[in-house]
Amino acid sequence: MNLDVTNIGLLVSSNLPLAFFLSFLGGLLASLTPCIFPMLPITIGIIGAKNTKNKLQAFTLSLTYVLGIALTYSFLGVFAALTGNIFGSTLQNPIIVSSIALIFFLMGLSMFDLFYVQVPSSLQTKLNKIYGKQDKTNYLGVAFMGMISGLIATPCVGPVIVALLTYIGQTKNVFLGFWMLFSFAMGMGVLLIILGTFSNLLTNLPKSGEWLNTVKKIMGFSLMLVSFYYIKPLMLDYIFNLLLGIFFIFTGVFSGATDKLDEKSTNTSRFSKSLGITSLTLGLFLFINSLASQNLLGSNFIMNNNTSITNENNKSKLVWLDSETLGLEKAKKESKFIMIDFYADWCASCIELEKFTYTDPKVISELEKLVLVKIDATKENEAISKLFEKYGIVGLPFVLFLDSNGKPIEELTMTGFEKPDIFITRLNKLQDQKKKD
Repeated sequence: MNLDVTNIGLLVSSNLPLAFFLSFLGGLLASLTPCIFPMLPITIGIIGAKNTKNKLQAFTLSLTYVLGIALTYSFLGVFAALTGNIFGSTLQNPIIVSSIALIFFLMGLSMFDLFYVQVPSSLQTKLNKIYGKQDKTNYLGVAFMGMISGLIATPCVGPVIVALLTYIGQTKNVFLGFWMLFSFAMGMGVLLIILGTFSNLLTNLPKSGEWLNTVKKIMGFSLMLVSFYYIKPLMLDYIFNLLLGIFFIFTGVFSGATDKLDEKSTNTSRFSKSLGITSLTLGLFLFINSLASQNLLGSNFIMNNNTSITNENNKSKLVWLDSETLGLEKAKKESKFIMIDFYADWCASCIELEKFTYTDPKVISELEKLVLVKIDATKENEAISKLFEKYGIVGLPFVLFLDSNGKPIEELTMTGFEKPDIFITRLNKLQDQKKKD
């Protein structure tokens, strides 16, 4: 499964400020999800400026409240680090991945007011009663209320937290787990701190109108795009591009690509139409290209069909070992580089590699120079888990290259499907690396 997080993980691990900034930014964006908004009046009720002596006290109370939320999430980060691969292995399950994608898609639809996600009114009433009894200047009590609020808001920001916890579970780094989730919570709390300090801003915010609807649409489409990002590893490329093309076509039409403009049209309408045209054009390109790639348009059916037959005939030429240990021993004995392909039966990109890339004559010619190992990770067990931990594997497919001494060549690691011509380029770089050694 290709979540494209391996290279990101390497970058993040070597740049902690970047990791914390990205977590903070994720929290800031998560604070704009629909079910967070009903919590704003509750927040104002706890730490609003009207309940405090001055703006400084309002700010410190607001900060204390957000720190309570941050503490809740930081504990989750520490738990993920201590429990190791529990989150990463969970995300190897196609059902879990599909569920996360569905959550993002539904969150996107909620931005179009098709339905509303919010804290149940009965729970809001109970919380208001509890908050009403609290001493508004009791910092310990405010921090405790923040911890409770963090738990309540967790379902709203679940997909983002799941992604963070998955990565942290792979690293098993308690320090990273604590501070990445802390940064995330602080990003989510920026809006709460501002409104808690300047409670009058809540009534002075710009009224809803065309501009707000446009912003909501952009956020909605962005959330739905994230759902495609999660679901991609479970689909063949042409099916994914076909569905993505349909989505962009729908987006373009819905955004006003076909709307008529006149001299009375607002700048917002013009901007929306330009985005719609761009989306519609991209959608048509993806849709037509995906059909053409499978000969469904008839223009190159014979050529591609013959290529497929040739590839199928070449399928049995590669010899794969099924053990990392045997592969390392063979590579050292014969002074060869080694390629280890981690795959699963449910991984669409893995199937594409096997069907289209590993059957290409040029690819076969280059791969025969290596020791080849295939590791079946369809059903995770203790041995597979150890290999995942050893090589920092978060998703499949994961194709790893090592020198004859078993040292990984990280810059050549592949975490998704590549067409034969692109994969050949990667193999050429491997040969250049071998010459240097």
